[in-house]
Amino acid sequence: YVSAPFGPSDSEWSTSDYWPSTVVSTLAHEFQHMIHFYQKGVLRGGDYFNEATWIDELCAMQVEDLLADKLGVAGPRGMDPADYSAGVSGNIYGRLPEYLLFPDVTPYDWDTAADAELTRYYSWAYSFGAYLTRNYGGSEFIRRLVQSASTDAGAVEAAASAFSGRDESI
Repeated sequence: YVSAPFGPSDSEWSTSDYWPSTVVSTLAHEFQHMIHFYQKGVLRGGDYFNEATWIDELCAMQVEDLLADKLGVAGPRGMDPADYSAGVSGNIYGRLPEYLLFPDVTPYDWDTAADAELTRYYSWAYSFGAYLTRNYGGSEFIRRLVQSASTDAGAVEAAASAFSGRDESI
């Protein structure tokens, strides 16, 4: 979806160009971290600084995904933001192709991963988060997760359970 890596012109700012779209998507991601800290750590007294990294990153990736069409960027799906389908066959953009290359990544290794491996973990967080968000209430799922004082997988289970009405587990 995104045009040439550095855009057709160095004098225009357009979200159809690679770097402007990356900046806009990254800002949404980083703003979510600030909201997450405030909601979990300040308002609810959760131990934000000891929260599992993958939970915060999962939420940030989902905010990128949920806002991509509103921002006019490809987001972590790597697709035209106006395309609401499951995606085109052979899509090599976004986070899902890397997740498919490394399906054995687990969130529990995130904090000990080498820097060169971190994109694998972001891909995992996006993939898992996309599944959860699409199956357990969309943005409401993310709101419940961010506003939970819990800082472990129990927060994810509680947010999913609140939507499904069943006991959910990871």
